[in-house]
Amino acid sequence: MKKLINNNFRFALPLFSLLALASCDDNMDEPGYPALADKPVVTLTYDNLNILELDDESTTGVNENIATFVLTADRIYKEDMKFSIKLNAAESTADAKDFTISLSEADLDYGTDGAFVATIPANTLSTTFTVAANFDIYPESTENLVFDIKPMADLNGTIAGSSKKVELTIGNSTSDELVLILDWNGDSTYTNITDPNDPYESTLADYDFDLEVYNSGFSLVDYSWSDSPEQVNFATSNADGLYFVIAGFYSTYGAVPMLPINFDVTLTIAKPGVFVYDYDMSGIWNSTDGGDDEGNVDAYQVPVYFVKTTTNGVATYEVYNLADDTLLASGKSSTDLKVYFNSFKRVK
Repeated sequence: MKKLINNNFRFALPLFSLLALASCDDNMDEPGYPALADKPVVTLTYDNLNILELDDESTTGVNENIATFVLTADRIYKEDMKFSIKLNAAESTADAKDFTISLSEADLDYGTDGAFVATIPANTLSTTFTVAANFDIYPESTENLVFDIKPMADLNGTIAGSSKKVELTIGNSTSDELVLILDWNGDSTYTNITDPNDPYESTLADYDFDLEVYNSGFSLVDYSWSDSPEQVNFATSNADGLYFVIAGFYSTYGAVPMLPINFDVTLTIAKPGVFVYDYDMSGIWNSTDGGDDEGNVDAYQVPVYFVKTTTNGVATYEVYNLADDTLLASGKSSTDLKVYFNSFKRVK
């Protein structure tokens, strides 16, 4: 009997194997699921693979910072066809902060972690999405983005061989604005014990820093008082001349940290795409001395000044250290201004 059972089992194995293979081929068994040969083939087309960080406003109707892509099937299908669009980090010199894509992030699916999903709706032939370059302040060489395109797990469509990967380039752009950013790591956390019986975790954005720009007559020209970080985009419409940059600690607003905080502060000065200078202001402010609102007479500092000149419609900025008139970025030498500034009394 044992031998008979073994023989029967031996002959049954091939049959079980065939059944298993058939059941694993979902293309055959699932109603409405296309067999491999019946899947619509989808091709990617585009209007441009070379974009810039900024749109050229002089070219009406053309967005130089946006590329438009179209996924087109060779025939319609009764179910949605979904495809993952995923940045290939290994082959790209740009990263996720350098672009914005007009697609939602893909749900967790095999191989789609960090991908976006493009959907060709049922009974239609195509879908469109865009990739826009994000403008930043840094002078950069041309960067590239490489995207891999694959069917999602439903496998209702397949990608043409020539469309499985696409590469576009992002060219550096410049701006005539001067961008000033005061950053004290507002996202960092600390333990707030304003109520000692109810301590809680909060962020350094609780503390109010200010960023201001004054002209040579000490009139307030531009400011940022309520953000973290504070940012001023000094417009090219401002008159040519000399300007002072004031960075200050206004108030703790009653926040009490469990441990004293020494603020790590950086003032970034940039002509986007041309130069960036980080002025370290760490160690100047702390939670114990507080800000102007707490009576700190040194709460406001004048680290730098700049001179704006315009030639043939293009603005140039020369940025100097107020303490010693050292040129920090662009431009040429300037006269000593420390005594000139001492007569100024700041009023917020």
